[in-house]
Amino acid sequence: MNYIRIDKFSKIPLYLQLKDSIKNAILTGVLKDKDKLPTEEFIGQVFNISRPVVRQAYQSLIDEGLITRHQGKGTFVNKKVHFSNIFFKKNFNEEVVLKGFKPNSNILSMEIINREDVPAFSLDLPPYPHYYAVKRVRKADDVPIAYEIFYLPTNLFKNLDRYITNEMSITNIITEIYNFPNLLGECVISAIEVDESLASILKVEPESVAIKFDILHYNHNKVPVFFKLSYFPGERNSIDVEIKGDNDGIH
Repeated sequence: MNYIRIDKFSKIPLYLQLKDSIKNAILTGVLKDKDKLPTEEFIGQVFNISRPVVRQAYQSLIDEGLITRHQGKGTFVNKKVHFSNIFFKKNFNEEVVLKGFKPNSNILSMEIINREDVPAFSLDLPPYPHYYAVKRVRKADDVPIAYEIFYLPTNLFKNLDRYITNEMSITNIITEIYNFPNLLGECVISAIEVDESLASILKVEPESVAIKFDILHYNHNKVPVFFKLSYFPGERNSIDVEIKGDNDGIH
């Protein structure tokens, strides 16, 4: 247990010192997924701290999804690839790193397609004649977290193929190279059953559930700039939904 550091002279609460020591060990790989943790009693004896302090640290780690407790078996590291509301976060890579994983992206393909070849969206699309269709998978430790298809009008994104690489942020390309900062957006969220093609990309079982986002991005004059379909495998992602009734009561 040399990964645990407890300083009784510190102003930091003991439970938080213990929690942070274990969390850091998980995020840095010292503790691996499914590793068994010491019992609350054993830690209390070794570090001369009370069992409620250890219990509080463990419960905090359980609440963050980093460890899990199995009745009669013990407490185990639970470093699974699972994200909450990551679609709504400002920086995908930062969120992945905070969970202790390595982010990466892979461009699967890029082609120019006609307007009639764009799949049906839940939102009305303007009739730009041609689009770049860019397909990308975003990963955490090489596990797919999201599959995205960007539809970028060729008349607004001329010579896009010069800039698209695995290393280049598509957001930066849109905002900085093509000067479309601070875009607004509309989004339709739905749950879908994954077909075999999508299952192969997301590395999940066919007929499992994915969260699908139809997104239309437009400027402050309400002129559409680009469109995107995003698929997040349900087993690795969750979203919080707030439903309001006629009187704005939450149900």
